Amino acid sequence: MSRRGIVIFWVFILTLAPITTRAEEGVPNRLAVETLIDRVSDSHWIKNSFRMSQDRHHDAYVAQDGNRVAVVVDGRKGRDYDAILSGTPIFSNDGFSVAYAARKGARWFVVEDGKEGKRYDAILENSVTFSRGDIHLAYAARSGNTSFVVLDGREGVQYGSGTFIEPESIVIDSSDSLHYLVIDDNNVYYVKEKID
Repeated sequence: MSRRGIVIFWVFILTLAPITTRAEEGVPNRLAVETLIDRVSDSHWIKNSFRMSQDRHHDAYVAQDGNRVAVVVDGRKGRDYDAILSGTPIFSNDGFSVAYAARKGARWFVVEDGKEGKRYDAILENSVTFSRGDIHLAYAARSGNTSFVVLDGREGVQYGSGTFIEPESIVIDSSDSLHYLVIDDNNVYYVKEKID
């Protein structure tokens, strides 16, 4: 190797050495493994709607076709609706059930495993939740000036206008009770309901 070649070689090595040292110090060693889980066949899927079950065996997303939307679960498209509530669909903890809030006309309802529930004027965004043991499904709904928490299709304590149920506060903490927060004027109430 010529003297010029040796100089170029060492300049090259010395130039790369600081880059390599910085990369090793600043970036942790990570390995990324990509696994194909689904193909989104509909080019009109709504971004930020893709959900995956905790066990990573099931997926769901909202697809749009013109003015109609549908939830696609594990590649199978469900019924068409006028709207799907933001923050849904959701999976139960075990991944066996999926729920979302949908609208037909002016009425909202929750769909659990393909079965449509009772119609309401509104379902509160971010309120649809499964219990930890996946036995119960709850959400906050409004009918006229009255709001309430619906548990397994049954309406709970009724709150009048001016009262607000904090949707993300609904927790089914045991097999026989749930709790949530209610805001009335400037007062915040912790509400615990017994499940019978």
